[in-house]
Order: sequence, then structure tokens, then C-alpha cells
Amino acid sequence: MSTLQAAEGRAAPPKAARSEAERGLHAFRRDGTMGDPSELNWLAAAGADSPAQRHARGHRAGATVPSVRREEALCYGNSVAAGSSFSPPTIRLARDTDVPAVVALVRDVLSEFGLRFGEGATTDEELRRLPSSYADHGGAFWVVDAAGALLGTCGVFPVAPDTFELRKMYLRPEARGVGLGKGLLETSLAWLRVRNARRMVLDTTEQMDRAIAFYESNGFVRDDTQRRGARCSRGYSKELRLPT
Repeated sequence: MSTLQAAEGRAAPPKAARSEAERGLHAFRRDGTMGDPSELNWLAAAGADSPAQRHARGHRAGATVPSVRREEALCYGNSVAAGSSFSPPTIRLARDTDVPAVVALVRDVLSEFGLRFGEGATTDEELRRLPSSYADHGGAFWVVDAAGALLGTCGVFPVAPDTFELRKMYLRPEARGVGLGKGLLETSLAWLRVRNARRMVLDTTEQMDRAIAFYESNGFVRDDTQRRGARCSRGYSKELRLPT
């Protein structure tokens, strides 16, 4: 099951002092092109990086990375000034050391909807064996890392020829509504397009209405044949290229 919480909403600025990870969310501003989709610090602090540097970074390891325009995403309507010591969240591939934090994040988000980790979806337990549970089968799994704090997750897993399932797209409450879900989705889509995938699919549940609105606004269409988890009530698919 995959969901994106509070895709459209914005949180009010907390009055108490924020942690470094929370303050790093203020660094969002409009970016030009996407770098390496496997490790992506995609919304740089103002003046921190040039388009040429981002372009060069996107071609390390010899990968051909498509150029993707970014939507403006401002946390609390602010951005970090040039020279700030706070870094924006980074979307990167998961490591084995991330497992406890990934499991905790997924468990916490599921509990918001009265769901229990490990019940109604066999894919929950696969998180305990990251990254090999995805990478060894031709998939990939990413996390949103903000100064060592994990704010979000997202994975893709092959379920049919040229078809990948979007899994575990979850965000912590403080990371919702600021563009990180869009960043996770675009990172996974870029990874799939480099591999010439034809379709992305997912399943979710009715009560996750903001997630459903996010998916539909990003080109997913209802397809209940893609329901795989017992706790899911809806399926969706998105065509990435025409069948040959």
C-alpha cells in the first residue's frame, strides 16, 4: 500500500523552537533540473548551488538523467537565506541502518488510520530487510533525510514486465504539504524512465483521501486490478510510455 498524507495542506509555523531537521524544511525554493535520482538534494537553499553544478551532479556514475522542472514548495511560506547552516531534506537511497527509522515511520503513519504494521500487507515485513529486499529484486527504496531524521519513504518494486508498484509513500506530519511527496514521486518516476519502464501502479485505501487526490492530480487513473494488499480498497495506474 502506498499513500501520501496531507499532500495539499500546509502546517502553521510552530511557535516553539524547531529541531535542525524541522528548520531545514524552510530551505525549499524553486529549483531547475533534477540531479542524480538515487541521491537527490533537490530543493537547495537560496544561492547554494548553480544549475551547472546540479546538471553535472546528475550525470555522475554515467547515468543519463532526464531534466525535470520543480514546483515551487515553500515551508511556512519562507526560505533559508544564502549561507544558512541548515540543509534542506535529501532524497536518497535507503541503507540498512535506516531500517529501524523506516519501520517506525511506516508504523506511525498506519496507526493514524487505525491500521497495524504487518496486518493486511505482506510488504510491511520487507522493510526489515532494506535495501536488499527491493534492490535484489530489481526495485529501489528511498528515504527523505533531514539532518539525520527520516521524514519520508517511498519504494518501487517490479510486479509485472515493465510494471512497477509504488510502495510505502509515507511522510511524517511535519513534512506534509511542502513538496516532499512530489519530490519522492518524481525521483521514483525518473528512476523508472531511465530503465524504460512502461507503467507505475499502486494501491491505497479510501480513508487516505488526500493521497488519492495527490495521485489523481499526478496522472494516476483508477484501476482496481492493481489492488494487492488486503487492507487496500483502491488501485491506480500511470502509463509512462506507450506499449511497443
